[in-house]
Amino acid sequence: MNILLVVLLLLVANGSPLLLGRALPARWQPALDGGMRLADGEPLFGGNKTWPGLAAAVLATGLASLALELDPRLGLAMGVAAMFGDLLSSFCKRRLRLAPGARAPFLDQLPECLLPTALAVCWLGLGWREFLLVPLLFLPASLLIRRLLHRLRAQTPAH
Repeated sequence: MNILLVVLLLLVANGSPLLLGRALPARWQPALDGGMRLADGEPLFGGNKTWPGLAAAVLATGLASLALELDPRLGLAMGVAAMFGDLLSSFCKRRLRLAPGARAPFLDQLPECLLPTALAVCWLGLGWREFLLVPLLFLPASLLIRRLLHRLRAQTPAH
């Protein structure tokens, strides 16, 4: 049962910035990197990584853990770890000169999944089997939810 709770928290952490990004006008979504470009001419993270998205991930995951009767500190920590993994992924994608939002299978999902999963496994006292099973459940669920959110985004007028 703990495995499914961890997967659910990962989905909240990674889905809440997408939902908030759709709800807020662009002017209320300042980029985390402030538009900074590195020596390679590419952005540090890109405009898709925003302060409100980061806050949404951390707060939503904390609240979700509370609703699931887990320690809210676990949810907050998982939200931070998921966003650190997401930023790491974006940093790597920019170095590969992939545009923000470009798909990079596994690079998009693994860092934002493995870091918080390792944290949750330690926090909840789970074993290596659970550590390996969480990504196997998260990856297809994440891809399915992202597809659904992108379809919803395409059908909803932009702000």
